Amino acid sequence: MHGSAKRRGIQWRLRGRIPEYSLRRRNPGRNDHPESLQGEAPSDSRAGSRIQRFQRRGLVVQARENRGITLMEILISMAILGIIMSALYGSYFVNVDTIASGRSGAKINQRKRILLERLSRDLESLIVTTGTTATELPAGFKGMHEEMEGKSSDWMMFHSLSSVSSGTQSPHLDICKVLYHLVKNPEGKGFTLCRTQGWINNKDFPFKGMTFELDRQVGSLEISYEDEKGKVLRDWGTEEGVHSSLPILIRVRLTLIDDAQREVPLFAVIHPPIADFQQRLE
Repeated sequence: MHGSAKRRGIQWRLRGRIPEYSLRRRNPGRNDHPESLQGEAPSDSRAGSRIQRFQRRGLVVQARENRGITLMEILISMAILGIIMSALYGSYFVNVDTIASGRSGAKINQRKRILLERLSRDLESLIVTTGTTATELPAGFKGMHEEMEGKSSDWMMFHSLSSVSSGTQSPHLDICKVLYHLVKNPEGKGFTLCRTQGWINNKDFPFKGMTFELDRQVGSLEISYEDEKGKVLRDWGTEEGVHSSLPILIRVRLTLIDDAQREVPLFAVIHPPIADFQQRLE
Protein backbone atom coordinates (compact mmCIF):
# COMPACT_ATOMS: atom_id res chain seq x y z
CA MET A 1 0.00 0.00 0.00
CA HIS A 2 2.72 2.42 0.87
CA GLY A 3 4.59 1.78 -2.38
CA SER A 4 1.49 2.17 -4.54
CA ALA A 5 0.56 5.44 -2.80
CA LYS A 6 4.05 6.78 -3.41
CA ARG A 7 3.89 5.92 -7.09
CA ARG A 8 0.45 7.53 -7.33
CA GLY A 9 1.83 10.71 -5.73
CA ILE A 10 4.66 10.87 -8.26
CA GLN A 11 2.15 10.43 -11.06
CA TRP A 12 0.02 13.29 -9.69
CA ARG A 13 3.06 15.56 -9.63
CA LEU A 14 4.00 14.65 -13.22
CA ARG A 15 0.46 15.21 -14.51
CA GLY A 16 1.08 18.91 -15.13
CA ARG A 17 4.39 18.33 -16.99
CA ILE A 18 3.95 15.15 -19.03
CA PRO A 19 1.27 14.85 -21.71
CA GLU A 20 -1.57 12.45 -21.12
CA TYR A 21 -0.47 9.90 -23.66
CA SER A 22 2.95 9.50 -21.95
CA LEU A 23 1.24 8.87 -18.58
CA ARG A 24 -0.81 6.12 -20.13
CA ARG A 25 2.31 4.47 -21.51
CA ARG A 26 3.99 4.61 -18.11
CA ASN A 27 0.90 2.87 -16.49
CA PRO A 28 0.01 0.03 -18.85
CA GLY A 29 -2.22 -1.62 -16.24
CA ARG A 30 -4.68 1.25 -16.05
CA ASN A 31 -7.61 1.82 -18.33
CA ASP A 32 -6.79 4.25 -21.12
CA HIS A 33 -10.34 5.49 -21.51
CA PRO A 34 -10.98 9.08 -20.50
CA GLU A 35 -13.63 7.93 -18.02
CA SER A 36 -10.97 6.25 -15.89
CA LEU A 37 -9.29 9.62 -15.33
CA GLN A 38 -12.36 11.26 -13.87
CA GLY A 39 -12.13 12.19 -10.22
CA GLU A 40 -8.37 11.56 -9.94
CA ALA A 41 -7.23 15.16 -9.45
CA PRO A 42 -8.17 18.69 -10.34
CA SER A 43 -4.91 19.08 -12.28
CA ASP A 44 -6.37 17.35 -15.36
CA SER A 45 -7.85 20.63 -16.60
CA ARG A 46 -4.48 22.31 -16.33
CA ALA A 47 -2.80 19.48 -18.21
CA GLY A 48 -5.45 19.72 -20.92
CA SER A 49 -5.00 23.47 -21.18
CA ARG A 50 -1.24 23.02 -21.52
CA ILE A 51 -1.75 20.43 -24.21
CA GLN A 52 -4.05 22.82 -26.01
CA ARG A 53 -1.45 25.59 -25.70
CA PHE A 54 1.19 23.27 -27.08
CA GLN A 55 -1.10 22.43 -29.96
CA ARG A 56 -1.92 26.10 -30.60
CA ARG A 57 1.78 26.99 -30.56
CA GLY A 58 2.47 24.23 -33.04
CA LEU A 59 -0.29 25.52 -35.27
CA VAL A 60 1.05 29.08 -34.98
CA VAL A 61 4.58 27.95 -35.82
CA GLN A 62 3.28 25.91 -38.73
CA ALA A 63 1.19 28.88 -39.91
CA ARG A 64 4.24 31.13 -39.72
CA GLU A 65 6.27 28.64 -41.72
CA ASN A 66 3.58 28.35 -44.41
CA ARG A 67 2.57 31.98 -44.67
CA GLY A 68 4.56 32.57 -48.00
CA ILE A 69 6.19 35.82 -49.26
CA THR A 70 4.78 39.13 -48.12
CA LEU A 71 4.42 42.29 -50.20
CA MET A 72 7.16 44.02 -48.22
CA GLU A 73 9.62 41.24 -48.99
CA ILE A 74 8.74 41.47 -52.69
CA LEU A 75 9.29 45.25 -52.68
CA ILE A 76 12.64 44.93 -50.90
CA SER A 77 13.76 42.23 -53.35
CA MET A 78 12.73 44.37 -56.32
CA ALA A 79 14.60 47.38 -54.89
CA ILE A 80 17.79 45.34 -54.43
CA LEU A 81 17.43 43.87 -57.92
CA GLY A 82 16.93 47.37 -59.36
CA ILE A 83 20.12 48.62 -57.69
CA ILE A 84 22.10 45.67 -59.05
CA MET A 85 20.67 46.05 -62.56
CA SER A 86 21.34 49.80 -62.62
CA ALA A 87 24.95 49.19 -61.61
CA LEU A 88 25.40 46.53 -64.29
CA TYR A 89 23.65 48.73 -66.87
CA GLY A 90 25.87 51.71 -66.08
CA SER A 91 29.10 49.70 -66.15
CA TYR A 92 28.10 48.08 -69.45
CA PHE A 93 27.49 51.39 -71.20
CA VAL A 94 30.65 52.88 -69.70
CA ASN A 95 32.62 49.99 -71.20
CA VAL A 96 30.85 50.39 -74.55
CA ASP A 97 31.60 54.14 -74.62
CA THR A 98 35.22 53.50 -73.67
CA ILE A 99 35.65 50.95 -76.45
CA ALA A 100 33.96 53.24 -78.99
CA SER A 101 36.10 56.18 -77.91
CA GLY A 102 39.24 54.07 -78.19
CA ARG A 103 38.33 52.93 -81.68
CA SER A 104 37.50 56.48 -82.76
CA GLY A 105 40.80 57.73 -81.36
CA ALA A 106 42.72 54.98 -83.14
CA LYS A 107 40.96 55.79 -86.41
CA ILE A 108 41.76 59.51 -86.05
CA ASN A 109 45.41 58.73 -85.29
CA GLN A 110 45.60 56.54 -88.38
CA ARG A 111 44.14 59.32 -90.54
CA LYS A 112 46.62 61.80 -89.07
CA ARG A 113 49.54 59.50 -89.74
CA ILE A 114 48.54 58.91 -93.38
CA LEU A 115 48.05 62.61 -94.11
CA LEU A 116 51.23 63.64 -92.34
CA GLU A 117 53.32 61.05 -94.18
CA ARG A 118 51.91 62.04 -97.56
CA LEU A 119 52.32 65.77 -96.98
CA SER A 120 55.80 65.45 -95.49
CA ARG A 121 56.99 63.31 -98.36
CA ASP A 122 55.82 65.84 -100.95
CA LEU A 123 57.20 68.90 -99.17
CA GLU A 124 60.53 67.28 -98.35
CA SER A 125 60.93 66.47 -102.07
CA LEU A 126 60.06 70.02 -103.10
CA ILE A 127 61.93 71.45 -106.11
CA VAL A 128 62.38 75.04 -107.24
CA THR A 129 64.36 76.39 -110.21
CA THR A 130 65.98 79.78 -110.65
CA GLY A 131 67.85 81.66 -113.37
CA THR A 132 68.18 80.05 -116.78
CA THR A 133 66.83 76.76 -115.52
CA ALA A 134 63.66 78.48 -114.41
CA THR A 135 63.08 79.77 -117.92
CA GLU A 136 63.46 76.33 -119.45
CA LEU A 137 61.90 74.37 -116.61
CA PRO A 138 59.86 76.64 -114.33
CA ALA A 139 59.36 75.11 -110.92
CA GLY A 140 58.25 77.20 -107.98
CA PHE A 141 56.13 77.30 -104.86
CA LYS A 142 52.84 79.13 -104.38
CA GLY A 143 50.47 79.27 -101.44
CA MET A 144 47.32 81.34 -100.95
CA HIS A 145 44.97 81.96 -98.06
CA GLU A 146 41.27 81.54 -98.83
CA GLU A 147 38.05 80.94 -96.96
CA MET A 148 35.05 78.77 -97.74
CA GLU A 149 31.82 78.95 -95.71
CA GLY A 150 33.61 80.88 -92.99
CA LYS A 151 36.35 78.24 -92.67
CA SER A 152 39.98 78.54 -93.65
CA SER A 153 40.56 76.63 -96.91
CA ASP A 154 44.13 77.50 -97.89
CA TRP A 155 45.82 75.85 -100.82
CA MET A 156 49.41 75.42 -101.98
CA MET A 157 50.90 74.35 -105.28
CA PHE A 158 54.50 73.31 -105.83
CA HIS A 159 56.77 71.00 -107.80
CA SER A 160 57.98 67.82 -106.22
CA LEU A 161 59.37 64.40 -106.98
CA SER A 162 56.44 62.02 -107.06
CA SER A 163 55.55 58.56 -108.25
CA VAL A 164 53.76 58.68 -111.61
CA SER A 165 52.68 56.15 -114.21
CA SER A 166 52.02 56.71 -117.89
CA GLY A 167 50.28 54.17 -120.06
CA THR A 168 51.61 50.68 -119.59
CA GLN A 169 54.81 51.81 -117.85
CA SER A 170 55.34 50.92 -114.23
CA PRO A 171 55.25 53.76 -111.68
CA HIS A 172 58.45 55.79 -111.49
CA LEU A 173 59.69 59.03 -109.91
CA ASP A 174 59.39 62.22 -111.89
CA ILE A 175 58.99 65.95 -111.34
CA CYS A 176 55.29 66.73 -111.03
CA LYS A 177 53.04 69.61 -110.16
CA VAL A 178 51.23 69.00 -106.88
CA LEU A 179 48.24 70.90 -105.51
CA TYR A 180 46.73 70.51 -102.04
CA HIS A 181 43.26 72.03 -101.72
CA LEU A 182 39.80 71.59 -100.19
CA VAL A 183 36.52 70.97 -101.98
CA LYS A 184 33.02 70.98 -100.54
CA ASN A 185 31.96 67.59 -99.24
CA PRO A 186 28.61 66.73 -100.89
CA GLU A 187 27.96 63.76 -98.58
CA GLY A 188 28.08 65.49 -95.23
CA LYS A 189 29.63 68.10 -93.01
CA GLY A 190 32.97 69.72 -93.81
CA PHE A 191 35.27 69.41 -96.79
CA THR A 192 37.33 66.87 -98.68
CA LEU A 193 41.10 67.23 -98.75
CA CYS A 194 42.32 66.57 -102.29
CA ARG A 195 45.74 66.12 -103.84
CA THR A 196 45.95 66.91 -107.55
CA GLN A 197 48.99 65.79 -109.51
CA GLY A 198 50.09 66.54 -113.08
CA TRP A 199 53.10 66.63 -115.36
CA ILE A 200 55.48 69.54 -115.01
CA ASN A 201 54.80 70.73 -118.58
CA ASN A 202 51.04 70.49 -118.17
CA LYS A 203 49.83 74.01 -118.96
CA ASP A 204 46.22 73.20 -118.08
CA PHE A 205 47.07 72.09 -114.57
CA PRO A 206 45.19 71.53 -112.29
CA PHE A 207 42.18 71.11 -114.57
CA LYS A 208 43.74 68.18 -116.42
CA GLY A 209 45.52 66.60 -113.50
CA MET A 210 44.78 63.46 -111.51
CA THR A 211 42.92 64.21 -108.29
CA PHE A 212 43.03 61.92 -105.26
CA GLU A 213 40.82 62.25 -102.20
CA LEU A 214 42.98 62.01 -99.09
CA ASP A 215 40.28 62.55 -96.47
CA ARG A 216 36.54 63.24 -96.69
CA GLN A 217 36.02 64.58 -93.17
CA VAL A 218 38.03 67.80 -92.93
CA GLY A 219 36.88 70.91 -91.09
CA SER A 220 39.51 73.40 -92.24
CA LEU A 221 43.01 73.75 -93.72
CA GLU A 222 45.27 76.57 -92.56
CA ILE A 223 48.80 76.98 -93.96
CA SER A 224 51.38 79.58 -92.96
CA TYR A 225 54.96 80.15 -94.09
CA GLU A 226 58.04 81.36 -92.26
CA ASP A 227 60.85 83.07 -94.16
CA GLU A 228 64.55 83.21 -93.35
CA LYS A 229 64.01 86.22 -91.06
CA GLY A 230 61.43 84.38 -88.94
CA LYS A 231 58.46 86.32 -90.28
CA VAL A 232 55.22 84.32 -90.59
CA LEU A 233 53.17 84.92 -93.76
CA ARG A 234 49.85 83.57 -95.01
CA ASP A 235 50.70 83.84 -98.73
CA TRP A 236 53.77 82.77 -100.66
CA GLY A 237 54.65 82.90 -104.36
CA THR A 238 58.04 82.35 -105.96
CA GLU A 239 56.67 82.36 -109.50
CA GLU A 240 55.09 85.80 -109.14
CA GLY A 241 58.20 87.32 -107.60
CA VAL A 242 56.63 87.72 -104.15
CA HIS A 243 59.45 85.62 -102.70
CA SER A 244 62.43 84.47 -104.65
CA SER A 245 63.24 81.61 -102.28
CA LEU A 246 61.39 78.85 -100.51
CA PRO A 247 59.98 79.18 -96.99
CA ILE A 248 62.17 77.87 -94.21
CA LEU A 249 59.21 76.35 -92.37
CA ILE A 250 55.75 75.40 -93.57
CA ARG A 251 53.17 75.21 -90.79
CA VAL A 252 50.05 73.17 -91.50
CA ARG A 253 47.01 73.13 -89.25
CA LEU A 254 44.41 70.62 -90.42
CA THR A 255 41.12 70.02 -88.61
CA LEU A 256 39.66 66.54 -88.92
CA ILE A 257 36.08 65.50 -88.06
CA ASP A 258 35.61 62.20 -86.23
CA ASP A 259 32.60 59.87 -86.20
CA ALA A 260 30.98 61.86 -83.37
CA GLN A 261 31.20 65.05 -85.50
CA ARG A 262 33.89 66.48 -83.23
CA GLU A 263 36.76 68.50 -84.66
CA VAL A 264 40.25 67.15 -83.96
CA PRO A 265 43.20 69.39 -84.89
CA LEU A 266 46.37 68.16 -86.60
CA PHE A 267 49.53 70.28 -86.44
CA ALA A 268 52.57 69.77 -88.63
CA VAL A 269 55.72 71.85 -89.10
CA ILE A 270 57.73 70.79 -92.14
CA HIS A 271 61.14 72.04 -93.19
CA PRO A 272 61.96 71.65 -96.92
CA PRO A 273 65.61 70.50 -97.10
CA ILE A 274 66.15 72.31 -100.40
CA ALA A 275 65.52 75.66 -98.68
CA ASP A 276 68.89 75.43 -96.89
CA PHE A 277 70.66 74.58 -100.14
CA GLN A 278 69.03 77.52 -101.89
CA GLN A 279 70.12 79.90 -99.14
CA ARG A 280 73.72 78.76 -99.50
CA LEU A 281 73.56 79.42 -103.25
CA GLU A 282 72.26 82.93 -102.64
